[in-house]
Amino acid sequence: MKSFSLFLLFILSGCSVLGLSTTQEPDYKVLKRSKDFEIRQYPPRIEASTFVRGDFKTASEIGFKRIFKYISEKNEREAKIEMTAPVFIEKKNNGHIVSFVIPRNYSLDSTPEPLSEAVSIRPVDAKTVATYRFSMYLSEEKNQMLARKLRKWSQLSDDYKVASSYYVAGYNPPWTIPFLRRNEVMIDLYKKAK
Repeated sequence: MKSFSLFLLFILSGCSVLGLSTTQEPDYKVLKRSKDFEIRQYPPRIEASTFVRGDFKTASEIGFKRIFKYISEKNEREAKIEMTAPVFIEKKNNGHIVSFVIPRNYSLDSTPEPLSEAVSIRPVDAKTVATYRFSMYLSEEKNQMLARKLRKWSQLSDDYKVASSYYVAGYNPPWTIPFLRRNEVMIDLYKKAK
């Protein structure tokens, strides 16, 4: 049994290095697709979020650690909460908001409260989102450049208008081979009045 467990761990580790994942992701419906661009409809969800002052790299590292502690039993019930993907990072004022999606089997009432005041639980309404998918690493400069590209593509739509600044989504652990990583730049949209 021990050798089977080690074999399974080896296989799953290999999958994450190669960009393959069994981690739960939010459901969505693709409304429009063009190469690496998509317009998606997301249902409501719950997120654990934290605000971190500083640049993108600092915020993503500190924010991830804070929320990882929350899902690793640093909550009122000492419950271990399943890891999900992606990690969302959104620039706000002089820092960034880093968020994890709470697994679907939790409701707002059943989600354990964080022990840290730096982490909050928030409901996120259903929304329409434009996305641009890319690989390699996330960086402030790359995120901004791809967000401009996504905004330009989004503005070509006759049906939607841009409703937010951009945010990014990282789907893979840091040990994933860079060209196999899945990252996305996202912009919220709203339906144009006809």
